[in-house]
Parts: sequence; C-alpha cells; structure tokens
Amino acid sequence: MTEIRKAALSSLIEQARGPSRELDREIALALGWQVINQLGESWFDPDGKASGLPAYTGSLDAAMTLLPAGCDEATLMLRPNAPQPNVTALVIVKPGRPLDEPREYRAFLPVYQPALALVSACLAALSLSKGEE
Repeated sequence: MTEIRKAALSSLIEQARGPSRELDREIALALGWQVINQLGESWFDPDGKASGLPAYTGSLDAAMTLLPAGCDEATLMLRPNAPQPNVTALVIVKPGRPLDEPREYRAFLPVYQPALALVSACLAALSLSKGEE
C-alpha cells in the first residue's frame, strides 16, 4: 500500500458518515484485490480467488478480516449516548522481535460507525507494519 493511497484512504474514511461501497472498492484495490469488468464486476482476492467485494465499511465481520498478522488485541469503544455519539478503535500489534514494545494504532470517528473506525485502525496498522510510516 503506497503512502499516497494510505493518506487518501485515511482522509476518505475520516470524511465518511456511513458505509460506502466506493470506499470498500478503494480499500480492496489498495490491499491487492483485482477487479475485472466484463458483464459486471468480478472481484478476485490477493490470492487470485474469486470472491465478492467485502463490505469493509459496513460490516464489523468484514472489517475484522483487515486485522494484521500479529494482532494481539482489537478493541472498539462505542459511546452511543455521549452528547455527540462516537467510536474509537484500538488495534495492538505484537512486535516482530521479542524485546520490542507492542505498537498501538487508534482511530477516532466523531460518528457512530464502528466498522469505519476499525477499518481505519487496521489500515494504519497494516501500512505501518510494512514500513510505510
């Protein structure tokens, strides 16, 4: 995932106010999915297996597939009754070396959209764990 694409996705996620198939499409493409447009869209995961486009921004189950390898903990803090409902996602990734400290990736969204928050934190963890800081 390139730094430009990561920044663009982060911005789009922060601006989103609900699930977005367009955003799901951009996330999938950034993660190595391929799409072929012949008589409709056909999606193929990074391993080349045919699959439907995941609903990353609208489904916690789909968002959880983005958790990086080595993920030690993923927490969603939902505040639906706050003056302004919000959600915070926290993803903790174990270090690659035994003496390194675990890394934390947080995403805060000022709207009550848990899947979007989890996607944002996962994408940060995925890109940073691959050296794209």
